[in-house]
Amino acid sequence: RFCKIWSPVALVSLENELWANRLSVCKANRIPVLVAGGRMSDRAYSTWSRLPGLSHSVMSAISYLGPLDDAAARMFGNLGLDQSRIGAPLVLKSAVSLAEPDPGELALFRARFNFDQTVLAASTHHGEDELILRAFAEARRQNPDLRLIIAPRHPERAAAIGKLVSGMNLSFEQRSLALSKSDVPSVLVADTLGEMPLWYSVAGITLIGGTWAGNGGHTPFEPAQFGSAIVHGPSTENHAKSFQALDKGNGAVLATDVASIARAILDLCNPERRSVVTLAADVALAPLRSAGGAILDFVEQLESLAEL
Repeated sequence: RFCKIWSPVALVSLENELWANRLSVCKANRIPVLVAGGRMSDRAYSTWSRLPGLSHSVMSAISYLGPLDDAAARMFGNLGLDQSRIGAPLVLKSAVSLAEPDPGELALFRARFNFDQTVLAASTHHGEDELILRAFAEARRQNPDLRLIIAPRHPERAAAIGKLVSGMNLSFEQRSLALSKSDVPSVLVADTLGEMPLWYSVAGITLIGGTWAGNGGHTPFEPAQFGSAIVHGPSTENHAKSFQALDKGNGAVLATDVASIARAILDLCNPERRSVVTLAADVALAPLRSAGGAILDFVEQLESLAEL
């Protein structure tokens, strides 16, 4: 019904949004399908591999794929996507430059939070908050000036996070509620949308969510843009190439448990040490940031296939 009413000229899917019915409908209606930053988890690849008939049908509906990396390209190729339809690796987040935060808000929060002593847990998922809070509490026993900002991936989890914080006898506030004009909480739950540039600018250290919950991790490009030192867990499949470059170039710190996260926080509170890591991150990510040619190739394919 949608195709008949709206007559779309193309479908552009991002990353892992590959819905079999949607793609088959596009194929039946001769609507080109392009996938930007296409990726697939090992688990998804295993599932598709056990369904060769379905996987070949879905792959045949894809007109052009800009894979996340070479590994993703091999997966799609093994599942039946013709090599002629696979382009150069396309890291969507590498081309994103976030807008600077509101100057007034930034001044307000920088007056309350010391950049050198503030940690941001960015886009956390269920199961990560307790781990991070325990590590923060351990680090805070050695450095009582530490402050933590938790920005959950899903803001509706704010109340649950607040209970965890209270259970650890730490003071906290929610960004969506009225903030104290005098006391600075140990933990601020940033339960709003669209303010990540503000939190990256306030915190000298960023713990990247999704890397401890087995979700594959979120982008390292955003904290790097704002000069926030990166700490991540073992799950980095969503941005494997970026994290590999960071780890190889010493532009991030891998921490796997409470003790190692606490050590990383304490280490990076040192401005000189943090400066070394953030500079190394810029160097490591520079080649990926400059890979804009793949994006132009994708746009040209879209123009051609959609006859724009």
